[in-house]
Amino acid sequence: MPVPKSVPKILIVDDDIYALQTIHSIVKGLGYIVHDVTSGKAALEILKKEKFDLVLLDVLMPQMGGREVLIEIRKTLKLKKLKVILLSVVELGDLGFQLIKNLQPVSHLDKASGITELRKHLKLVLNS
Repeated sequence: MPVPKSVPKILIVDDDIYALQTIHSIVKGLGYIVHDVTSGKAALEILKKEKFDLVLLDVLMPQMGGREVLIEIRKTLKLKKLKVILLSVVELGDLGFQLIKNLQPVSHLDKASGITELRKHLKLVLNS
């Protein structure tokens, strides 16, 4: 009898409560296990304690933005290979895109992309 595949566990990090609730509802509705936090510092704390298959990480947050969080993730041996999709509401310029690309997120997604695009990114990333 085949071993059932475990349901992916996703951490959503966003300081915008409305965006966080919306993304949470969409991701949970797709059947994933979801946990969310509202700050970069809280994300790093929970990542030290729990294992996640993917992090959906907002780029623009006060105190510690997504870029800083991703730098810390990549510096931490236990988290170094963690899959991260960056989320943003602003268009990244060439410099911003290059800075983000150097941190090796598996993808970048505009929050306004919609459910279909989010679903596509999740399936692509979690099945790779």
